[in-house]
Amino acid sequence: MNIISESRTIIKTEGLIRFCTRIVKRGQRNCYYLLIWVIMAISHQSRFQLKDIREGQKERSGHPPEPVENSIRRIIHSYNLARKDQRGQQDIYKISGDWVIIFNNDLQELTQKLQQEDIEGINTILSDFARNRVSRGLHLSDTIPQSFFHKLQLLNCYNKSYSTWKKLTLLPDEVLEYSKDIGNMHGMGIHDKSIMLPSFNQSYFAQKIDRLFSGSQKKITILEIGGGYGSLPYHLFKHTQLDCRYIYLDLPEMCTLASYFLMNHFPDKNFLLYGELEKTHHDFSGYDIVILPNYCLPELPERSVDLVFNSHSMTQMDSATLKEYLRQINRVCNRFFLHANNENEGESLTPDKKYLNLNNPEYELPKTDFRQVYRFPELIRNDGFLIPEYTSWEYLYERI
Repeated sequence: MNIISESRTIIKTEGLIRFCTRIVKRGQRNCYYLLIWVIMAISHQSRFQLKDIREGQKERSGHPPEPVENSIRRIIHSYNLARKDQRGQQDIYKISGDWVIIFNNDLQELTQKLQQEDIEGINTILSDFARNRVSRGLHLSDTIPQSFFHKLQLLNCYNKSYSTWKKLTLLPDEVLEYSKDIGNMHGMGIHDKSIMLPSFNQSYFAQKIDRLFSGSQKKITILEIGGGYGSLPYHLFKHTQLDCRYIYLDLPEMCTLASYFLMNHFPDKNFLLYGELEKTHHDFSGYDIVILPNYCLPELPERSVDLVFNSHSMTQMDSATLKEYLRQINRVCNRFFLHANNENEGESLTPDKKYLNLNNPEYELPKTDFRQVYRFPELIRNDGFLIPEYTSWEYLYERI
């Protein structure tokens, strides 16, 4: 759709006044990013420059990596079984909200290849997932700049995120770098590698989890609800000394991305995918990384995980689903619940007009079981956007 036909569509659906308002706001925003870029360039305070974006958008050198056939076959078997079993689950564990649109429009090619057990086709899609449609909604392919002003916007996000990240973590810059070989990552190009926007947020949380269990004498079990492509465990296993077992829960299609990403990065780790263990047997002691569809949450044993983590997906659920997840978290969590979510009334209203906010009594863990250690504005967003109105918050709860 070109800009003229797109404009006509917006005018027809929203009206001329709303269309003009959008144009004015976009112009104001572009002027702001242009001004920030000029000021930072003059003062030489920017960690990243436009040349880093140009370098980061370059394709990886050489051909995509050859498929590891055994790993792809495991992913195929796990996905098709997960999709089959998904049909019999409660509605609260099925796809809803924006993910219905993403599934119907952006994931269809991948799901077809998985159903056809097309190893080459699956590897072609997954080896480029950071730049194609399957990662829409994960702040990967949807952050590829489409215009000069989009580049300026991203540049501002990167520089702000970097400045905050450096003050909070004191980690070396190398922690932020991803290899382009796996997923064809993009972002800021550094030393033939890429720095993705989520790497600031996810490496920050990985270090925070590491500090929570500093000095622990036992293996820690971490459960992430809505793990995306697996960026948190990437940083946990690659950049911390924490002795941990990681359990991943997400939609079956996201399980496919995470399995590919993590199995390629950590071939020496012991993986368990859905369907590779009897449902009545929940002993994960022999595994480092366990990847399961979201509806397996009720099957996890009571008090079986030391920390539950979630980032920006629980306030995208409807009221009934959110309450079910909180009930299950209360059941399985033995120590900490760490999460970051929105408190924006304009964005968190559900179809039944209820406002989802995990700081509201209706959506909190029982005070008889958990105490709130802290709640403060999220300083590094997963998408890089820093919102001054404090609509995004970080929380830590500890079992009493």
